[in-house]
Formats: sequence, C-alpha cells, structure tokens
Amino acid sequence: MGKIVELIGPSGVGKSSLYLELQNQWSKSDSWAVYHDFVYRRKERDVTKFFLRVKSLWGKVFSSDYYWNEGRVKSAQKIFAEDNPEFMSVLMDLIHEHSKVGYNGEDKRFLVTFFSLKSIGRLQNALQRKEDNRVCLIDEALISRIMHINSPTFTKDQLRKYITSMPLPDGLIFLNAPVDEVLKRIHKRKTLATIHEGLTIDEIQELTINTQNLMNQVTSFFNEMNIPVLQLDGTLSTVDLASQSIEFMEEIGNT
Repeated sequence: MGKIVELIGPSGVGKSSLYLELQNQWSKSDSWAVYHDFVYRRKERDVTKFFLRVKSLWGKVFSSDYYWNEGRVKSAQKIFAEDNPEFMSVLMDLIHEHSKVGYNGEDKRFLVTFFSLKSIGRLQNALQRKEDNRVCLIDEALISRIMHINSPTFTKDQLRKYITSMPLPDGLIFLNAPVDEVLKRIHKRKTLATIHEGLTIDEIQELTINTQNLMNQVTSFFNEMNIPVLQLDGTLSTVDLASQSIEFMEEIGNT
C-alpha cells in the first residue's frame, strides 16, 4: 500500500490554500495525491451529469439516515476503531478530560468528538486502498485534531500519550508562520473557522500560540522516532510551498 503524509499547522496559516494548489498541480501519473484524488476519481465536467448528481444527492440527504447508518464514513470509523482500540480509548479519555472547558470556557466535547471521527473516517478510507502505492497527503487527519483537543489543561505528557497510541503517518508537513501573520489571515477571512467560533481576539491568539507549541512538540517526537518532517514557512508563496511539498512526498515515496 501507499504511504500517508499529514499536513498540519495552526488554523489560518494557509493549509487549505496549499492543499488546493497541490490539487491544481496534480496529474494522474504522479507518485503522490492529495486525499480527495487518492480516494475519489475525478470526473469530466458535464452540466447534465452535474445536475443529475445534485438531484441524487438531494434525495439521499432527505432519506432516512444515509450518512451515518449507510454511508462510507461510518463503516470506515467502525473498522478503524476495531483495528485501533488503544488509541480510541486514549482519544475518548483525553476528549472527556480536556474538552470540557475550552479557551472560552465552553464544553467542546461533542464538537471535538465529531471532528475526530471525521478524521478517523478520512484516514481509514485512505488506509483501505491497499492496492494504491502512491503517497497520500491528508490535511485533516489525527494530528490536526490536536488543535481541537488542545485546552488550557492539555499537557506535553498527554500529547505524547496521544502520539504514541495512534497509527503514525509516514511523514509530516508542518506549515507555520509568525502568530501575527496567522492572526492577520484569520481577520481577513469572511467566516470564522469552527475552532475559533465564540473566541475573542485574545483567546484566538492564545489558542494559536499554544497550537504552534504543541505542533513543535509533535515534530520533536517525530524526529525522535526518525519519521521525516518538512517544516514550511507559511509566509512564502503557495506555489513555492507546493513545490517543496511535492519534492518531500516524492522522497517519501522512494524510501
């Protein structure tokens, strides 16, 4: 099977822009693919097919419980939980202990659980494609969820417990930038990310700094385990960042 590389960084640093740039540069002959091209096949643009697809999706949304009882995501989550019971136990314990009081004092346990299960489904969908030998870049996998578990009570020891119990990726791309630059980009957004909803500017700044510190600790753990890490300067152009990321993924694929 192929290898997994996870893209991480604080919310607002530009991960989505980099992901989209990599999608734009990708071709079928590449030895890597972003998650959506790794798991799903691109279709030719056709207006008729588009409207038929919308009609079909509309029917599924309003029929029974398509997404959760019959959908692919729930099946993948179940398989992952069966294959990784220790990690699931650690994850649930950490969410219960550290998401009761977030940076604005609100209980985030439901929200963190929801996003964690979403990441688990995404990761498992990639892992199940055992016949595909390409490198898969996932932008919202398990390490990214540290941003949500992160709270004033979350410590380095708990972070290590999370990392050592999870199925580790084969490489890590850490996109970061000075906190002032990240906050400037967050301010320019038309809508706040879910993780920032209900927070003041000062609370967003505190969360961003703490997330950066946690991600730096993650890279240290990965270095200890000899797992390749690419640290990217988020102030560079998206094209330059994509070029560095592609080179890194190609190296991962050749090892």
